[in-house]
Amino acid sequence: MKRILYIVFFISLFASSSYGQTYKAYMKAAEKAYEQNNYYGAYKYLQEAYLFDTTKLEHVFQSAEMMRMYNAHARAEELYTDVVDRDSDNKFPTATYYCGEMLQKQGKYQAAIEKFDLYLSEQNGEDEYFTKKALKEKSACENALQRIKMTDESVTVTRLANINTQYSEVAPLEKDGELYYSSLRFPQPNPTDIRDPKYLSKILVSEGGKDGKVISDINNDTQIIAHSAFSNKSNRFYYTVCDYNEFNDIKCAIYYSEVTGKNKFGKSVRLPDYINDTMYTSTQPAIGYDINTNKEILYFVSNKPGGKGKFDIWYSIIDDNMNFTQPMNLESVNTVENDITPFFHIPSNTLYFSSQGYLGMGGYDIYRAEKIGDSFGEIGFLENPVNSSFDDIYYTLSNDMLKGYFSSNKLSSTYIEDEIDACCFDIYEAKYVPVLLDLDVLTCEEVEGNSRKLLGATVCLIDARTNEIIDSITNYNDDVHHFELTRNKEYLIVTKKAHYLSDTVTLSTKNIFKTKTFTKKICLVAKTLDLDVFLFDNLTMEALKGGTLVVRDLTDGTIKTITDFNENGNDFHYKVKEAHTYLLIGSKENYGTKSVELNTLTAKIVEGRIRQDILLAFGPMYLPLDLYFDNDKPDSRSTRRTTKSNYTIPYNEFYAKKQEFIENSSTPELMPDFFEFEVKGGFDTLQIFLKGMKNALDQQKKIEITIQGFTSPRSSNKYNLYLGQRRVQSVKNEIIAFFGDEFKGYIDSGQLKITEISYGESLAPKEVDDSIADKKASIYSYEASKERKVRIVQVNLIK
Repeated sequence: MKRILYIVFFISLFASSSYGQTYKAYMKAAEKAYEQNNYYGAYKYLQEAYLFDTTKLEHVFQSAEMMRMYNAHARAEELYTDVVDRDSDNKFPTATYYCGEMLQKQGKYQAAIEKFDLYLSEQNGEDEYFTKKALKEKSACENALQRIKMTDESVTVTRLANINTQYSEVAPLEKDGELYYSSLRFPQPNPTDIRDPKYLSKILVSEGGKDGKVISDINNDTQIIAHSAFSNKSNRFYYTVCDYNEFNDIKCAIYYSEVTGKNKFGKSVRLPDYINDTMYTSTQPAIGYDINTNKEILYFVSNKPGGKGKFDIWYSIIDDNMNFTQPMNLESVNTVENDITPFFHIPSNTLYFSSQGYLGMGGYDIYRAEKIGDSFGEIGFLENPVNSSFDDIYYTLSNDMLKGYFSSNKLSSTYIEDEIDACCFDIYEAKYVPVLLDLDVLTCEEVEGNSRKLLGATVCLIDARTNEIIDSITNYNDDVHHFELTRNKEYLIVTKKAHYLSDTVTLSTKNIFKTKTFTKKICLVAKTLDLDVFLFDNLTMEALKGGTLVVRDLTDGTIKTITDFNENGNDFHYKVKEAHTYLLIGSKENYGTKSVELNTLTAKIVEGRIRQDILLAFGPMYLPLDLYFDNDKPDSRSTRRTTKSNYTIPYNEFYAKKQEFIENSSTPELMPDFFEFEVKGGFDTLQIFLKGMKNALDQQKKIEITIQGFTSPRSSNKYNLYLGQRRVQSVKNEIIAFFGDEFKGYIDSGQLKITEISYGESLAPKEVDDSIADKKASIYSYEASKERKVRIVQVNLIK
């Protein structure tokens, strides 16, 4: 219906029975009414003509068409259904499609889908336009079935009882506590055809919800005046002026008047012809604002050429001298169908409009699009109960976004003739309860399969459409980062910390209708480097197979220490964290241990890898190596400096006296562990040490060892000095016996060098008892026993 496109309506109160009684007369009258866009009158005449011959199915189809154009959806559905049921020759193929469309407009989506499917099965491809429309509207119905489940619980929609009449009230706009709107209830004075009186629209203003008062400076009694819009500074008032033509069609143009006082306006000024093209309609002005250029923008609707479809939204920039640029088509919003009733909400930089071209709930639905730079972003849909299966248009919104208004012909609206259930638009108020949306981002890291708090992380909240950083929080004391969110937005949550891999997650606040706190737990993974550790002999730089490596994280004490043994190689490989310090402890049997502290920040990194060589010196893993003797052994009461005894002999004799020492010691509680761990432990370690020496010598290494002899202070200094030398000799004899015939060759070739030192009692602590009479203290005590020993204090590999 063309008048819906302009969103101004007239209502025919004509009673057809007085026009004439012949079939031809009724048909002629119907044709004339249709040419004048009097669809209700044409329907009445067609119904009278149909009574002359009820077999004429074309009259039923034509009546259905008139009811469709008149917006009488239920009655049109009945008539189209009658046509579909009786059209055995397929003379009216579009009846099935339009039957589905009428069902859709009443919210009967499943029944509408069935009709669209029927049309596609019978007529698919016969008419390209209707095939595309049927596919599109079927998808829209399927979409609507999902949308009706997503009621926006934050909004309450109420019909404004005191403002609405049985005629159409549209274009609500609240400003400074007053509601401006347009009402099509004023009959044109002195109509040329009393059977078809025309109705005019005027702009009214209401205070406190009361019936509106006509603004006298703007309105007149000969033209249709509608659509209120104020400039950003409230010093200009824009509106539409429309005239009926000879075919009852309407042509509109946009005007403005200067504001001279409260609801007082100056002279009407028609906008330039390049906006008000005399061949087409320009209507529904709205004023927006460009935050980048600080200029006002005029949005309006026109069916002028150059658009994407039928009625399109256009815009013109208003310069500093209040001049208008050439209008441009808002291509990013418009569709091939009708796109109408723009409203620009300046606080949120968002355009609201109604369209038939998107997958809505049926008819005109209200959409929004946020302006991003010079273009508009994703098209958003206003959920039920604002949008419905009926025509929902002229949405406006308060600055605080808590109150909106729109017009609709939904079932709760007032109709002139209830049995027709058609025509008129009413104004509805949408009150919004604030929906508070919060976000708590909890930062963590994964450690050995468990997550723990990550402090010092930075979380950035980013608008996914514009990539603008809305907020950024770094929390050094806790893992919680709190943000406030806005509805109907898409966010990126970027979490980062130095030496960790950043992570980005998405969050949508679309279709959120209640206050809610979102919680996102985001665990970061530490950046890692590849660590390669190699064990080498410190002199020969030969690879040491069969070594052990201990890796301890000194930065994070909760990380489990790693101990690895490589039987077949000298290499160890790990993933280590950036900015962490590690203690690396390398060891090998018969070699000493070596510790290296590695800081991954200062280490040399090549293509993401760190190499660390650990050089081990040959020698027992436990230095010094102490070997213990019984009192005055070997060779008791001898003044010789040498002995033929190997260490094994005095060791066995001494270890056999374990119980005797426990029973006679002044410190019996210490003696069991002394014999097991120190006496026997020393002898066992000596065997390992000798094997290690043999392996090293076989590998042509040169070895230097130092052996020291000690005694307790029970005898004279000289005697003890000789005793110490005998003890050193017994250990040397043990080494000679172990190597056998090869020993002399090692010594003669210089491959093995042994340094012998006897300290006697000179290094014994003063508190060690030297009493000859007190054997418990001077012989059997733990303190005295600890001084009777040989110590291998140094093992060096020499060149």
